[in-house]
Amino acid sequence: MSDARTMNWRFVVPATTGSLLVLPVNDEEVPDAVAPSRTGPGLRAALAEGPYSAVVAADVSRWTAAVGLSTPRLLAALAGAVAPGGHLYAGFPGRLYPLHAASKGAVLPVRVRSALHRHGLQVAATFIALPTASCPALIVPVDSPEALDYVLRNLSFPYTPSSRPIIGRSRQALVRAMQAAAGRAPHGLRVAGAPGHGVLAVRAAS
Repeated sequence: MSDARTMNWRFVVPATTGSLLVLPVNDEEVPDAVAPSRTGPGLRAALAEGPYSAVVAADVSRWTAAVGLSTPRLLAALAGAVAPGGHLYAGFPGRLYPLHAASKGAVLPVRVRSALHRHGLQVAATFIALPTASCPALIVPVDSPEALDYVLRNLSFPYTPSSRPIIGRSRQALVRAMQAAAGRAPHGLRVAGAPGHGVLAVRAAS
């Protein structure tokens, strides 16, 4: 059974009545959506069926290695598949989050915005995904410092996946410490160092 949190992006995107392209995080299914196989040819075939009214890649990093593209290049390809008046939601791990130092899929939000802008999309909203972009329990608007402050001070996200219990417990302790520090940090700093980010971008209607 799929973890329902992988589809929490549904709560932050506009209602879609047209065609929908979804790059699944795991094996979740969205009714009537085009969901390509996680291969270069599979993705190219799906993109060729576009443009789409909406495109969703809840965790772009899950696809980069499989399709042989960097995060910015994959985002550019997805942006090109958005029809006039359509939108794209993309989630990705943050490059400045300490536990993502070795992650090839992590990226700075500014690079995401630049890739989308170059392909005709305007960023309408930005989010922090907690505790991860791939499986967010919460997607918090960046333009609401009060909401993020409440989350950091009152909710806990100690879960970090690991097959080795000792390493898992150590990572959990580190996550707790970083969350406590983020609760006291300036808003811009804690946004920059967030573990996961989300971007909602739109293409103007022609």
